[in-house]
Parts: sequence; structure tokens; C-alpha cells
Amino acid sequence: MWYDDKRPIVVKSPSRWQRAWLRSMILTGLGAMGFFLFGVLQPGVIGYEPLYYVLIISLVFLSLRVLFEWYHYFSISIPEKRKVAKEYKVDILTTFCPGEPYEMIIETLEAIQRITYPHTTYLCDEANDPYLIKQCNRLGVKHVTRNNRVDAKAGNINNALKYATGDICVVLDPDHVPAPDFLDEVLPYFDDEGIGFVQVVQAYKNYKENLIAKASAQQTYQFYGPMMMTMNSYGTVQAIGANCTFRRKALDSIGGHAAGLAEDLNTAMKLHAAGWRSTYVPKVLTRGLVPSSISAYYKQQLKWSRGVFELWLTTYLTCFRKFTFRQKLYYGVMPLHYLSGLIYLINFLIPILSLCLGAMPMKMDIIHFLLWSIPFFSCTFLIRHYVQRWVMEEEERGFHILGGLVLIGTWWIHTLGFVFTLLRKKVPYDPTPKKAGKENVLGLLMPNLLLAAISFLAIVYGLYNDFNPYTIAMSGFAGINIGFVVFMFWVGYHNSWRAFKRRNNFADQLSYHVWSVKRLLWLLRHKVYGLFRIAAFPLIILFIYGVYYYEKEADITNIDLVKNDRLLTGEQFLGVFLPDDESGTSSFASVLQLEQSTNMQFGIISTYLAWKPLAQQPFPVEYLGNIYEKGAYPMITWEPWLDLFPLDTNKSIMQSIYQGDLDEYLIGMAEEFRKLQKPFFLRFAHEPDNPQYPWYSSDDEAGEEYIKAWRYMHQLMQAQDVRNIIWVYNPWKAEHANAYFPGHEYVDWLGVTALNYASEVSVDNWNTFEDIYQPFSRTMPFQSQLPVMLSEFGTLNGRGSSEEWFKKAREILKLKYPEVKAVVFFASAYDKNVLNTKDGALNWASQNEGFQYFKDFQTYNDAKKVFMTKTENSALETVSKKSLYNQIRGVDYFKGQDWQVSMHPLFKRNINEDFERIKSLKLSWVKRYGPGIYDHTISECADEFDLKIMYGFWLSRGINFLEDTSYLKKEKKSIIAEIKSRKKDDQIKAWHVGNATWDQLASEYYKPVEYYQKQAYLKWLAALVRDIKKVDDRPVSIELNETVQLSEALKAIVSEVPQLDAIGINLNSSHIDSLRSFSLPIPVFINSVPENFSDFNQQDFGMFANAWQDDLYSDHMAYNGLLDADGRKKRSYYAVKGKEDDFLLPEINILRPAEIAYEGRVFTFNALLKREGQWSLAAFDNEDFEYTWYLIKVDGFGTPVAFRLEGSGVAVSLTIPHDPVTYKLRLKVSKNGQSVAITRPLNTPFYEGSNLEDVSPKQVEYFLK
Repeated sequence: MWYDDKRPIVVKSPSRWQRAWLRSMILTGLGAMGFFLFGVLQPGVIGYEPLYYVLIISLVFLSLRVLFEWYHYFSISIPEKRKVAKEYKVDILTTFCPGEPYEMIIETLEAIQRITYPHTTYLCDEANDPYLIKQCNRLGVKHVTRNNRVDAKAGNINNALKYATGDICVVLDPDHVPAPDFLDEVLPYFDDEGIGFVQVVQAYKNYKENLIAKASAQQTYQFYGPMMMTMNSYGTVQAIGANCTFRRKALDSIGGHAAGLAEDLNTAMKLHAAGWRSTYVPKVLTRGLVPSSISAYYKQQLKWSRGVFELWLTTYLTCFRKFTFRQKLYYGVMPLHYLSGLIYLINFLIPILSLCLGAMPMKMDIIHFLLWSIPFFSCTFLIRHYVQRWVMEEEERGFHILGGLVLIGTWWIHTLGFVFTLLRKKVPYDPTPKKAGKENVLGLLMPNLLLAAISFLAIVYGLYNDFNPYTIAMSGFAGINIGFVVFMFWVGYHNSWRAFKRRNNFADQLSYHVWSVKRLLWLLRHKVYGLFRIAAFPLIILFIYGVYYYEKEADITNIDLVKNDRLLTGEQFLGVFLPDDESGTSSFASVLQLEQSTNMQFGIISTYLAWKPLAQQPFPVEYLGNIYEKGAYPMITWEPWLDLFPLDTNKSIMQSIYQGDLDEYLIGMAEEFRKLQKPFFLRFAHEPDNPQYPWYSSDDEAGEEYIKAWRYMHQLMQAQDVRNIIWVYNPWKAEHANAYFPGHEYVDWLGVTALNYASEVSVDNWNTFEDIYQPFSRTMPFQSQLPVMLSEFGTLNGRGSSEEWFKKAREILKLKYPEVKAVVFFASAYDKNVLNTKDGALNWASQNEGFQYFKDFQTYNDAKKVFMTKTENSALETVSKKSLYNQIRGVDYFKGQDWQVSMHPLFKRNINEDFERIKSLKLSWVKRYGPGIYDHTISECADEFDLKIMYGFWLSRGINFLEDTSYLKKEKKSIIAEIKSRKKDDQIKAWHVGNATWDQLASEYYKPVEYYQKQAYLKWLAALVRDIKKVDDRPVSIELNETVQLSEALKAIVSEVPQLDAIGINLNSSHIDSLRSFSLPIPVFINSVPENFSDFNQQDFGMFANAWQDDLYSDHMAYNGLLDADGRKKRSYYAVKGKEDDFLLPEINILRPAEIAYEGRVFTFNALLKREGQWSLAAFDNEDFEYTWYLIKVDGFGTPVAFRLEGSGVAVSLTIPHDPVTYKLRLKVSKNGQSVAITRPLNTPFYEGSNLEDVSPKQVEYFLK
């Protein structure tokens, strides 16, 4: 007998800390469940509504099922073991039906008779079988029969009760073999007169027979373990007809054993309604047989499903008022288990319908879904493992995947039971077959196979009709459902497989080896399960904290921005100014000698060049050539001493420059500069605020005059195709740095005169390096991430040690000022710029002791390298290409590009709807970047609506064109391969290499490295275009940003990439006048426009609107579309349509507090509307506009990198986050399918203009006040 083997370990009640841990986990799980449901119930995640609400039904059912489970873990209790205090007369009843195996019932009867406690055994024989009568006589068992089958098992039991006279009645199924001590364990609880029945564990002895037996058993482990133990505490212990012990008086009080397909549940409900209590003894005292064939399992499940639903509609309603609250809850919710069939059917249908309809139930990216669900699912998983401390045996612990999969495959049986209940169709009460025999497995699996076939057809249709990430995902879910069915097929035929193994030696041997591996995995798994039980609560906390941490870090206020830093690490320069006389020219021979004596390598040789007519002072080509040959760059301090020029004395030097009086000289110098063909630093009119120089002016407009002159020269050099100047702006005093700053686009480096004059000028004039530099570092130009050069660096002897001065300077540079990228030692012995010197000149030559501290600034550069050689442009088909690009009227179509993080699923029907509307705007082009998963669908839809495609390839940021050669080869190869593969795509009319890489390089590298990066880029680009032309004759374009260097960029690119057909310009102004003013050596078109652009119907240039529609992503938002994210039309939509008057929303703005926004302050922002030329608070407006507020985080380039919905209404209160300058507030106002939006900084600036450096003295004065 089974009980002769090792008996299961008796489980113990939870300790105080175990109960506390378990309850803490459950309460945590409830919070996680609420978090999950809150996430999936957000209005913003609703996709296709019918599918969404069906999915929500499934998810809510899952949550309720888990809640029901947790509820039955919350109060696990085990009754104290007692000894029998009374003597009871006990009757043990078991049943027999025709067809059941004799050996089974004989085994059970023999085991009953071995029960040690005195009792009377009854066999309730429905067959009145002579053989069993003989066996009963042999065993001393009373044989009872009847002449009808009324009420099936219950009727059979009640018939025997007519003869039984005991106080206690045990009902055993004929397959359940009891242990000898069965009555010793259950009878003591009847000493409590209120106990109506005692239930024990229903365990099985054949669960290893096959897969269906194992699955059936797995479905019961949690129920007969911790759940029934908790029902002890709730007074809801359920009677199980297989091995339940009743008080006879209790049974008689309800008219005997209740009838029905779920007769045991019916009996328990009636007993509880009659006021009787129940007890659960968590001990394995019997072992029975679990269904071991698919037909037996399905028959059992149909009987239970139909029976339980019947009781739900009958007994539950009649007994409802007599139940306790917990009994009402349990008996009301428990039948919902069998509704899982309908839920599984829903889960099968959702991917099928999604694939057929081309729609998603939810608009939620996978990251957010995981964030919402991981806490809940981890709690579900780990709590289930934790409570497996209270299952009966080690074999009962685990994931129970097999049981779950078979339960899913039983969906149609449970659904049938529900339908039969509604239709009032009866199901016969037949005993569950105890032995596997011949069965129609295929017929029983046909509903599953039919569902699998439908799923497969849906996959084929969905992917063929609309191949996209979402149909792929839904195909994956449908494929998983097919996998469930295939597995169910395997389970159904597992008995056939076992029979085959017995006949086939190879299969049997193979199966044995597989079993050996599975046994090892079983041992490993169960060790892991043990770890899960030990560490369940810490793991839950870890998972939840991980999600919290991710969410916290992903919150807009915690995102670390990549600093808008143009500087490259390791690119530093050590320089020197070392003249032999007062000429201002570094002695090349002295520099070489100094390098040899100090073992140093200077990367910059500084020299001074006064403005003189070229006829009197030829350009020092040979001298500069020697510097390049040495491997260094020259820095020319270009001083406008204009004594030799016949100029109007009524004009300042700067006026003479920007008014063109010196153009002849400047053009001549431009020619000399260009001939160098290598980069050099140009420090024009350094220290313009220094009164010792003639270019200084004391006028109030001196700063503005200087800026005009600088910009004039900058533009003149561009016009002369001079591309090798590195412009260095070098103010004298920090307090004047802002006023003279020409602007970020006109300056490449910042220079600082960092000279410590010490006591040579004044006794108290000793300044540390930080004393000199710190004031500069706080000014606006020095906060712009431009590289800084200490263009004159050194110290004179004074009261401090010069060596110590250099040492501390180096230390402070490392610690605080990484922007300093070049140090040029001022080693002149002929400085007469300070007039009150003792000896008539200052001697800075003794700087040797300082060099040792700046060895890491040495650069072994390739200054010998020719920068850009001009290439004659080959003949271009200018007319035809210009005509093509001028005809462009299109829009960028970005939807679905970043589908992984997009909140808007994109299907073919969405693309068709979009293209139809694009066509209605009389647009004929769309620009699309690839390669991407939507490429084929885009082309197909474009063909349907006769739209041309400009197909683009996006180059990533951060490419090092000098070093990333292998990556660039792969990139080029990938582009060429894609073009070849799309050669027959007739909708593609042009190719485009996207991202303004030329301009990106300027933001990632400082000069001179920027020059070489650009040169390498153009070399790569030229090769790419050339290779494209070899395989395809469609035109190729790139893009540039609209900057002051646009003209220079156009010339450089056309010169170096002659086969390029056109260039797209990314406008940053709201009109195209600036573009019209450029000399354009190549066809250009407008590649993108700012949000406020309205001149869409100009005819001078082809044009792409920025984007068709705004989009919300999990990590950022894009809001430059013609439609907003919800599909509402924006002003730009009507501008493209040429009907701006149809846009009815007013102009809007945000009223910000006129206070400084600093962290922690709470500001209230109000919406403003402009009505009839007057601004007013939206709070006083009568129209019912919808107001939506977003907080947006932007990077150093102004690109939105994150957003957070802040609220709705005419005003919003906001706690100012850390570093408020990296945030903007966006207000969107919408009504009747239209929307308008505006984005503003968080505070009202004291000055807001196109160029901060244009601030007037009056504005400065107002700011200071």
C-alpha cells in the first residue's frame, strides 16, 4: 500500500514572522496589482476600443483570480492535533458503478478494513455485482444496493445511510485508498459539536502515470495546500466527495447527501447554510486516482463545470442569506474559476482579431507595459512559491506549467459547461474513468485544432496584408496559442506514445536518457524553488525597487543630459610665443632650441601680424610653412594698426572695416589665407577693451562696432572661400567679455590673457591663475562650451614663486576648468605694453620652470596634412535636377520609425488614411528614412495614392570619420545594399542622406580637429555618392542647417562631392528670405522648417513640411507635425493647405511669473488667449477649450528628450525642478479637431532676443537693478 512507503512530512502552522512576511508580500502585491490596473486603464493607452475592452476583461479576470488566491493565503492555519475524547460509532461508505475495475475497489475495501479505529464498512454497489457480494462477505463489508439510479452518487450514498446507524459517516471514492490511522486523525475534531464535517487532503498515487495525470494533479496542489488551510480560518472549508468525513446528524439536518454533478460542493453549501462548521486537516490520509486520459479528464471537467455553474444559479441563491460573509464571498467567487474557459477563448481571439482588423488593443510600448506589470507578476510568482512551504510534498512544489497549459487547453470544456447551464442542458453523472482505454483523442482535440487553424490563417493574412511590428507581435501571441494547442495534442496522445515506447526499444532507450536529464533538471529546479521560498520577500522588494528606480531615473527631473560639449578629450595644445626682438614674430630657431632643451613639443606657435598693405609687408608664407612642417599650427594675432592706410579719420577702425574701406586689403589677405590650405588660429584685434591699443574705443557703442567688424570680416572670408581660419575671440577684461562677443557662430575659440604681472607693475599686483581666469569663466561666452585658449600665459617674478604659480595653475585647471584646451606660454622679453615698468620692457622669457607642469598639453598633430584641396566641379545636370527639386511639395513621414517606443501603433490602414489626407493637401512627396520594417507598406500605399518617395538614410551622431573606418565601411555597404534591393521600387524618386552631419561635426569637435573630421566626412560622402551612382541613377541629396556658415558649407561640399545632386536646408527662421540671399552653387530645397513657419506656398524652392504628425514616445515627444499626436489639425496644416483663415483657434501664450525660477519654488502658469489684438487670461474666456500642459526636458541643442503630462485646465501649478534652464513648459489648446501649442522657458527672462550678445546698455542697467 502507498502508506507503507515514507509518509509525507506533516506541515506546520506558519510562525509569527512567516505570517507577517506573507501578509506583507500580499499587501505589497495588492499595491502592485493596483499599479498594474491603473496603468492599463489609463485613457491614453486605449487602442482599438472593442479589442481594448475585451483585453481589459481578461486582465481584470486575471487580477481577480490572483486576488482570490491571495485572499486564501492571508490566514493560513492548521488545527491543533487532538486525541479522541469520545467514542464514536463510525460508518465508512464507498461506492461502485458498473465498469469500474474490480482490483481498484478490492484494494480500497481491504485498506478500509485495515483502519484501526472500530467502524462499519458499506459498499454502495450500483451493479449488485455477485463477485463484489462475495468479496464483501470475505472482508466483512456490508453490501448495499438499490434498484434505481436516482441522484447518482448522492442517491447511492443516501440509500446506504438508510442502513447505516453510526454517529460519523465517512464517504470515500472507490479509488481512494485510506491509511490505517485515517479515523484517528479526523475523529478528534468532532468533539466540537458544531463541526459538521472534516476534510483531509485529496492526494493521488498515479500522478506520474502520464502527462494528463500529472497536469490534473498539479491543478490541485495549491488548493489542497495553503488555500484550504486558510479556509480553516474563514469557515469555508469545502467538502470533497472523494474522502470527506461527516457528522451523521449534520447530514440528516439537510436531508442527507445533497445531489448534483458537484454533489460535494452542494452538500458543503447546505451544511454551512444550516450553521454547521467545517475543519480541514492538512494530512495525506488517502490516495486516489487522477484522470489519466484526455477523455477522462475532459469528462470530469465538464461535469464539475456544469455542476458548479448550476449550484451558482440555484443553491447559492437559496442559501445566500444563511451564509456568513466569508461564505457568501467564497461560494460566490469560486465558480468563476470555470469561467476561465471564456477568458482563455478571449485570449485566443484577441491576436486573431488584431491580425484580421489591423488594430492593436493598447497603445503602450513594451517598456511601459513591463514597468506596469513586473511588480504585479513578480509578486504573483514569488508569493505562490513562498506559500509552497505549506504543500504536502516536494513533488508538489514548482511552476505547475503543465497543469496551467492543460487548463488552457480545456477552455472549450469549461465554456461548454457554462453554455449548457444557460441552456439548462443536462450532463449525465458518470464516474470518472479510472483506466485509460481507447478514446477518440482527435475528436476531443478538434476545437483546439480548429482554433489553431484559425490562428494560423490569421497569422498568414495579417503578415501578408500588413507586415509591421505589431502584426509580428500579434503573430507571436497567436503562435504561442498554437503552441498551446500543439502541446495539448501531445498530451492527448501521450498514452499512445507510451504504448509505442513499449514496442520500440530505441524510443524506450531515448526516453530513458531524456528522463535522466529531466531528473537532474528536477533536482536543480527544486533547489531553486527552495531559494525562491527563502528569498521571496527580498526579491519582491528588489523587483519593485528596480521598477521604482527605473521610473525615478526615467522621470523627467532625473534624466541626466549629455552636456552640449563640443570639446573632445585629449585634444589639447601646448603653445609658445618666443620672439628674438620687438617684431612680434616668434623665432622659429629659438622655438626649436627650446623644444630640444625642454624635451617638449609645441603644437601652437604664436606670432603677431600688423595690418599693412601687402606691397609693404608680404604675407609670411615661408615662415608659416616652417611652422606647419614642424607639426604645429600658427596662431596669428592680427592687429589692425592702420597708420599706413589712407582712411577717413572721422571713423573708428571698426567702422572702417565693416563699412568696406579696407576690403582691398582684406580680399588680398583672404587669398593668402586660402593658399595656406591648412588651418591656423586667427586672433583678430585681441583685447578690444584694452585702452593701450588703437582699436579700442571709449564710445558706448564700442562693443557693437567691434561685433559688426568681426562679423563683416567673417562673412567676407567666407565669400572668398577661405575655410581654414580658426577664429579666436580674446577680450582683455572679464567684465567686457559679453559686450564684445561676436556670437557663438562667429567664434571658434575663446582666448584669455592670463598674465601675472606681479610686482613689476605694482607691489600688490600678485594674482594667482584663478584670480585671473575665474571672472572670465563666469561670463556668458565662457559658458557656451567653446574651447578656451590661454593665449598669453605666464608670470613675472614677484613676492611668490613663479614655479609654484605654474604648479597651482595646472592643478586648478585639472580640478575646475576642463574647457581650457590650449596653453600658449608668453615667453617674450620685449613686452612694452605696460608703460610704468622699471626697465622699459617686461621680461617674460624665463618660463622654463612652468613647462614641466603642462607636458600633458603636448599634441603630436598632423598639421602637415593639406586641409582641403579645391576640386573642379564636374558638369551637373543642373536644369533637370533643379526642376525636380523645385517641384517638391511634400512632408516628412516619421510615423512608425521609432515604433519600439512610440505610443501610437501604426497599421496599413493608418498609413492609407494619412496618405489620402496628404494627397488632399496637394502634396506629392513624402520623405521616409530607412531601412525599416514599414518600407514595403509605405511604398505600396504611396503607389495607391500616387505619392513620390524621397528615401533617406540616417547617419547617427557621434561618428568619428577619422577613426571609425570599419563602421563607415559597413554603413556605406548597408546603404548600397538597400539601394540595390529597392532598385525596382518605382515610388522612390530620390535618395537622401539624412542628419546634418556637417553641422553635427561642428557641435562635436572643435577646430582644427573639426576641419579634419569634415574633410574625412566629405571624402566618405563622395565615395558613397559615387558608389550610389554606379548602381542607381536617381538623384542623391544631403542636408545642412541654416547657419552663418551655410555659404561656406555649400561651397566646400559642392567642391569635394561633385556628384551630389542637391542639398536640403533645415531652416531655423520663419521665412526663406535668408535662403534667397545665398549664392547657391547646387540645387537646394527646404528640408525642414521651424514650428512657426507659414510660407508653405512659396515657389522659389521645393519644400518638405517637418512631419505629418506629432508623436508621443516613451522617452520623448516630437511636436513639429501638421497634426498633433491625437490627429487634430494645427495651424501649419492649414498653411500648407493655403487656407489659414479656416484655422479658428486664437493665438496663445503662457503667462509666467516675473520671478527667478529656482529649484523648489512653486509657480502658477496661466494660459493666455489673444482676442482682437488683446491678450487676456484664458480663465476669463467663455469658450470651452481643452487645455493640456506638458513639462519638457531639452538637451543642450534644444531637442526634447523627455516629457511629463502636468495637468489640464486654464492654469497649472508646478514645482520648479533642479536646473530649470533645461526645462520648458508646453501648453496645447484644442477644440473641434484643431489644436495650437506653444513652448516657453519656465521663467520670464529679463532679456529675450535672437542674440543675447545684442543686449543694450539700457537693458543691462535694467537687469542690474
